[in-house]
Parts: sequence; C-alpha cells; structure tokens
Amino acid sequence: MSKRRIVFILIFILLLFGIIELKLFSLQIISGGYYRIQAHKRTTRIELIPARRGKIKDRNGQTLVQDTISFDLYLIPREITDRTTLIRDLALILNVKPAQVEAKLSAIDAKIERLTKGQKPFQVKKIIREQKRQTHKIFSNIPFERAAEIESAQERFSGVVIKERMRRHYLYDKLAAHIVGYMKQMDQAEYDRALRNDYFKKGLVPAVDDATYQILLKRGEFFDDQIGAAGVEKIYNDRLVGRHGVKLIERDFTKKQQKELSRVAPQAGTDLILTIDFALQKKMDELLKGKTGSAIVMDVRNGEILAMSSAPSFNPNKLQRPVSQKTIDLYFNSRTKPMVNRPIAGSYALGSIFKVITAMAALEEKKINPGTSFYCDGYFSRKFQYFKCWVAAYHREHGPMTLREGIQHSCNVFFYNSGKVAGGEALTKWARIFGFGQTTGVELPGSISGLVPDKDYHRRVHDKKWYLADTLNLSIGQGDLMVSPIQVTRMMAAIANDGYLVRPHLLRDHKPESGTNIQKQKINVDPKNLLVMRQALRLVVHEPGGTAYKTGLNEFPVAGKTSTAQAGPGRPTHAWFAGFAPYHQPRIAFVVMIERGGKGSVAAAPIAAKFMKQALKIK
Repeated sequence: MSKRRIVFILIFILLLFGIIELKLFSLQIISGGYYRIQAHKRTTRIELIPARRGKIKDRNGQTLVQDTISFDLYLIPREITDRTTLIRDLALILNVKPAQVEAKLSAIDAKIERLTKGQKPFQVKKIIREQKRQTHKIFSNIPFERAAEIESAQERFSGVVIKERMRRHYLYDKLAAHIVGYMKQMDQAEYDRALRNDYFKKGLVPAVDDATYQILLKRGEFFDDQIGAAGVEKIYNDRLVGRHGVKLIERDFTKKQQKELSRVAPQAGTDLILTIDFALQKKMDELLKGKTGSAIVMDVRNGEILAMSSAPSFNPNKLQRPVSQKTIDLYFNSRTKPMVNRPIAGSYALGSIFKVITAMAALEEKKINPGTSFYCDGYFSRKFQYFKCWVAAYHREHGPMTLREGIQHSCNVFFYNSGKVAGGEALTKWARIFGFGQTTGVELPGSISGLVPDKDYHRRVHDKKWYLADTLNLSIGQGDLMVSPIQVTRMMAAIANDGYLVRPHLLRDHKPESGTNIQKQKINVDPKNLLVMRQALRLVVHEPGGTAYKTGLNEFPVAGKTSTAQAGPGRPTHAWFAGFAPYHQPRIAFVVMIERGGKGSVAAAPIAAKFMKQALKIK
C-alpha cells in the first residue's frame, strides 16, 4: 500500500473521531440540559390492578356479596405544581371544604417529618425524596363522575392520581350479616404477619417477578389491602381473595397525560356457594327484627345450615372504610352487642329442652322405661319445696305422668324424679354425648363450647360437693348449665336422624375431614328410645295440653319442645323452642331463642310457625 493511501486513511479516521467528539460534546454540554429536562418530563410507574374478590352466593346461586369498582384519590407530592390552586380545585370538585383538603396535605407533610425525625442528614434527603415520589391516599370511595372529571382534566390536577380498587358490596345490607361477615383493613400486626408469610407476594399473579414485587412493597402498595374480619369472609379469605395484576404507566408532566404501556391482568378469587337459602334467611331475619335472639334451621341429614339469624344485626356496608365514629359506637360499643353472633357465641341457660337429655339418660341407663310413671302433685317433695312444677303457680297438679306425658306437658316433677334415679353423672355424660360442652365444628369464628357442670366443676368453682339439689336443677336445664342455640339444634337433629351427631356447616361443597372433626358421628343409643322421644315431642305440638299446641306449629308436621329458662334473679326468662320436621321423615332441625322473651310457647314457638312453610319447601 502506498504512503499516500495510508495518509489518506489516517486523515479520514481522525476526522471521524473528531466528528464523534463534537457530537458527544454537543450532547453532554450543549444539549445536556435539554435532555435532562425531557427525561424529567416523563416517568414510568408500576401500579397494581386490583383483583376481584370471589362472590358469595346462596345455595341456589343467588348473589349475596360481590365486588364493585371504587375510586380512591392519591397525591404524589413532587408532582404538585401549585398547592393553593390544587387545594381550591379539589375542594370544588369533591364538594368539601378547602380546609379538609389542606388538612390531608398537611398530614402527608407531618408523616414525612415524622419519618425523618432523628435520622442523619443523608438519610433525611433520601426519605424525603422517596416519600415525595410515593402516592399518598387522601380520599376514599369518590364518585365515578368526579373520578372521571379529574382524570380528564389532568392539567388542573397535577400530582393527583386516581386509583381503582375493589369495594365489597353486601347486596341486602343486614341479611345474613353474621354469616357472611365483613371486611377490614389490616392493622400493623396483621400486616407484619402477612409480610412474613408472603401473603402479598402470593397475592400477585405468577407472571409478576420478584423485582416488581419489591418495588410495589417498598412503595407501600399493599398497605390498603383488606381482609375478611368475620364470618365466611374471614374463614375463607384465602379462597375468596384473587391475585392482583400490574400495569406499567408512563406519565408526561408537560402534557399532563398518562398512558398505559403494558399490563399483566389480575385473576379473580373463587366464588363461595353457601348452604343457606335466601328466601328462608330473609324470612327469619325479618321475624327477629326488633328482638334480641337467634333462629337456626339445619338439615338433619348432613349438617347444612339452611338459615341462621342473629338479632340485633349489623350492616356490613357501613363497615367499609372510612367508618364513622357513630357506626363504631353503634356496632362495637352498644349494650345490645349487634356484632355478637348469638347462634354460635351466645351462652344461655336452656331450661326445659334439657328434659330431652334427662329422659334419654334415664332410658339409656335403664333407670326408667317408657311406661314408668311419677306422680306430680306440684312438688318434687315437701322437703324440697323450692323444686316445684310450673303448674304449682296455678294451684294445680299434673297427676301421674309417663315419659311421653311428661314431655308433652313439660312436667318438672317427672324429670326431677327421672334425674334423681339416673344420677348427676349420667346427666352430664349424656349431655356431652349429645354435643353439649363442646364446640359444634361450625366453621365460623367465635363458636363457644358452653358448660356442662359436674362434680369436679362444683368442687373447683363452688368449693362444694355435688348434691341432690344440683342434680334436680340440671334435670330441668337450670343451674350452671350453659348452651348455645346451635348446640341445641345439633342435639335435636340427633334425636330426629336416629342418633347421628352432624357437624353444622355453611359451605355447600363441604367435605368430611380426617381425624375427629368428621361430618357425621354415630351416637351409641337405642333406636327404640329415640323413637319414644320423637313420639313424645310430637305430642307437644299436636295434642291438647301440649305446651306448643296453640302456637300455630300444629298446622305443620312438626315435633319439638318449648322452654322457659331462668335468666337471673329479677330478670325476664329466655324463651326457647327447638324441634324437627317433617315428623315421619325428618329433614330439618330448628331452634328459636328470644333473650328475656318470656315463655317459649308465647315468644319463640310462634316465630318458628311463621317460617316453617318456607323451611319445608327446601328439599
């Protein structure tokens, strides 16, 4: 190659490098500021796409609870260009006072100041920078029209971000509130526990990588996550909750616009099909309105709860954030305790319905037979004047009573004597065999075990021996015995279904579990004794003199037992009725319990009569 050619190539290379250097100088020095400005005009941001929580439906597929789209308003402090104008415009569009908006912004400032307190200077700058880039929620559940107006006028609302979220909607307000439950925002302890258990990470669709999750976590995107706080919302939260998706948003600060660059769609949660029947639940809720008490209808064959009402009740919609102090006081601080799920968490004296257990104990221990007769002159004995029959108040007596007649007329004297011959240990034994003194296994939170007193209990609590008086008290369901309405329903179901103790449940696809927590447990009891008891309970409703004869229940193929239980000195009695139907082929067991309602035949049985037609429609 000639020297001239080599020189030409070298000159060309030098010129090329010179041009590149000039361009780099232009980019870095002359135009560097321009490109920095352009970069700051645009930013990308990863946002959550909320997943739909599963619906809750009744046994026939009617929706009781579902999600609706709600809109929350957030601020990004570093994007606010004119604080005064923003406060004025937000107050105008949201129809609130400017002072309210100002207070929200001041709360963000106070939060940042609190986070930086005691930190080193370089950490303070970092915290302020991060917090001013974050979104801070200042208003929840704003109307769709207002959200749309803000979104379409971003030049007026710099720094404002509207986020969609799913808001739980209980379509029938108070209906079945204690069954479905309600939602709440996690407290700090719950949030920390969820974090340790990877709850939030599991709550994202699988396509979201760990780096994206860490960004969302650092930005506090999960602080607003809600969880089930009661009822099936709580127990089946993991089934109901969906998996959030994500989207990548580009925000142009100059044009006050944003656009979606990409997205990963969320996955909806699983719907729940409950065992309850909407029409029956509605009827029972209406019948208990204005009262304090419980009503339950359960399938004796499999433990499906067809309806379960607790009164007073609450409206889960009013517990959606933000929750007013008035609502908090009404629901959580009221003496009427509307948040208590009385059918499973109420603890009461049972009264005469326990006579079913007394009779079964005496029969099974072979201390009496169906023809055994005890004479009722109004009193157990002259020595025990306190232990008298209810007819003594009317200066009457029942005369000779067999088991069937004793149940029909609810004769205390017959059961004092049956309890005496059976003995206190037999009464407590058979009470526990029929499910008292233990939880029923229903999946709702707050279920109690109640109390079946025995000799050890008396020694431990009362510091005394078990006496005959204690046996007599227990034989008619008084004394220290405490039960819940669902325990009574379960006991009555066992009488009706030939001695199977079923597990009450609310989920239609309920499966038997291994171990002791099984769906149906056979009681070792003589079927002949169960038949005698069913016959006796039928007389209560369908024969003159039966304590439920004139209650309206005799229009239906029902058997059952009234109860009027002492509720403490000087207090009105609790009113109970427990039964099953149809008599010849039982499908349902049911209980009505009215706190301080008076007589079971007056306050409880007529309510059962009013929902019985609806209950018997369910196959």
